Amino acid sequence: MPRSKMTLARRIAAQRASFFVGREPERAAFQAFVAQESVHVLWFIVGAGGVGKTALLQHLREAGKRMALDCVHVDARQISPNPMAVQSALARACGHDSFAAFCDQSERPLLLIDTFEHWHVLEPWLRERFLPSLPDHIRIIICSRTEPSLEWRSDAGWRGMLRLTRLGGLEPQACDEYLDRRGVDAHAREQLIAFSRGYPLALAMGADSLTSGYRVDAESIATDDALIQALLESFTSDARDNAHRQALDACAVARETSESLLAAMLGRDDVGDLYAWLRSLAFIEVGETGIFPHDLVREVLMQDMPRHSPGRYEAFAQAAFDSIVDRIEAAQSLSWDQAARLATDGMYLLRVLPVVQHFMQPAGTRALYLDRARSRDYAAMTDMIARHEGPQSQAWFEFWYQRYPDSVRVIRDVHENAQGFFMLLDMEALAPEARDSDPLTRRLWQALSGELALRPGEHAPFIRFWCGATHGQSQSPVKTQILMAIATNDLMAKNLRMTAQVFGDSPDWVQQAKALGITLLPGEDIRIGERAWRIYYNEWQREPPTRYYRRFAQRCIGFSSAVAGKAVPVQPYATLDEAPFKAAAATALKQLHQPAALVDNLLLASALVVENTRQGADEQARMRVLEQQITAALEELADTDARGPQWRRLLHRVYWAPAPSQKQAAVALNMGYSTFRRQLATARAALIELLWQREKAIRH
Repeated sequence: MPRSKMTLARRIAAQRASFFVGREPERAAFQAFVAQESVHVLWFIVGAGGVGKTALLQHLREAGKRMALDCVHVDARQISPNPMAVQSALARACGHDSFAAFCDQSERPLLLIDTFEHWHVLEPWLRERFLPSLPDHIRIIICSRTEPSLEWRSDAGWRGMLRLTRLGGLEPQACDEYLDRRGVDAHAREQLIAFSRGYPLALAMGADSLTSGYRVDAESIATDDALIQALLESFTSDARDNAHRQALDACAVARETSESLLAAMLGRDDVGDLYAWLRSLAFIEVGETGIFPHDLVREVLMQDMPRHSPGRYEAFAQAAFDSIVDRIEAAQSLSWDQAARLATDGMYLLRVLPVVQHFMQPAGTRALYLDRARSRDYAAMTDMIARHEGPQSQAWFEFWYQRYPDSVRVIRDVHENAQGFFMLLDMEALAPEARDSDPLTRRLWQALSGELALRPGEHAPFIRFWCGATHGQSQSPVKTQILMAIATNDLMAKNLRMTAQVFGDSPDWVQQAKALGITLLPGEDIRIGERAWRIYYNEWQREPPTRYYRRFAQRCIGFSSAVAGKAVPVQPYATLDEAPFKAAAATALKQLHQPAALVDNLLLASALVVENTRQGADEQARMRVLEQQITAALEELADTDARGPQWRRLLHRVYWAPAPSQKQAAVALNMGYSTFRRQLATARAALIELLWQREKAIRH
């Protein structure tokens, strides 16, 4: 029997189409909009979250393809709202060097942009620069929660070419048709239609609940967010088991969740059934690298998680962050874009932590982008330094810029103006006379000639200047973008000895830097003009960049306690549920051969550790107890299970006395690599399960 010629993408599209109902006015309007004689070029479709904008846009895209239009679709929430990122994403989406080139070659190009509210800061650039540069036969459809700004409608040029549709809920007849196709009993439809107010997302979630045997028992609610909250509570309150709720929560934490990432977050080797279940839900969408929940659902899940499962978010964020670092370590080489995307995904995971919100301020960073400094930026950069650091610092900036102009990178806004910059000097490559002239480079070079001595071929980048136009070195999205660019450079660079950076003499920063794993270079503060400066550094020989960034999430999670000089509270112990406990146990196993890395492990506050530690013990004592408990569990496993001795030998070779790689461990154990991996997964799961059973026994 011949195989089907249909691709999976076409099958997904066909499945969507089979459940698309209503929207007859918008379907008719589309036919007129794409006609060659149409006066309209730009069509805004606006409506509240959950009203069905994405489903309509997908339907219009498929209709356009059937009409032989060259359709290019992008989701704005997946693309940073800055000109460079947008143009790069559009080029990838159409498979050309540039989107303009694609339009030139196409007879009927159609651009569809979803979740445009994420690009609201880009409206002036799109309206005044980018869209006017495209051929006049293009058609653009934009879906957004927010209406187009007044400038679109008041501009004499755009006003006659713009069409605006305000999308409301589905008509009752269309709702009934959808629920019939979903197999919802007729007697349950009327209540659900009234409850949903015609919102497709609410209908879909209600149908998911009913067809899966869950309840929809909430009353009609006034606000959209409360409607989704009620539906989600109905959906999760009777969840078939805890694993399904954990899977839902996990996919809310990461920007997109792949099957392998879900496995890492849940601490399970096989999550195929859970991943398939998630993909089947009407409020789960498919992105480039995985699945993600509808924005409204994600918000509700994130708000609800700390209440129903304390510690779950932190455990999932740590496990996902570890997975990102695993990908970086496994990569043979990374491009700047790849490394920057991974760094951005890592920051997204930590977005709700107070230290990230205060110090890093990720909100607003996506509208900024990194670029090489140009000659026209020079005046702006010198002005930033003069205003925030004084004329003497300005003189030193000019001194270094004249010698190494290519050492500067700027942070630009959507208008392509420089809003901040940093200067990265390679210490080993500086001219000696210039290096000895500047008191800061001289101090650092003394350290690199002594206790931090460079070996042949090693590099020592020094962030000699970094500054934002408005806030200087204070907290701002510009500062966050600068620090993320520096982190990206650290992850990409080879043969790093250390990375150093200049900070002002903030009285709080010494303790804060220590909590974040950044070391103060010994010696007195260096005065330049009226300001005092300090050099902080990371020594990569002691803690390589990937290990540092693996622990960065741990440091952020434990930041408040570390800054206050407090140990993690040990009385009462934290009541972690199963998934966070097992994820933390898996992380602890990886850290056994480097005990210092256990400092922020969630198990330090578990019953397993607390009940075996004296009252008021410091974190070092609790780390030793955690190691002892894991080792004791390994010995118990060896004594109580027929496979225990073999498991002990395997686990000991991987975690207690690790080989340089798992393949080498397999060779040392005289095992085939596939057999080794399979047995390692089984042994690890058995050990972690034993630890969990011990934890539960202590609590009860």
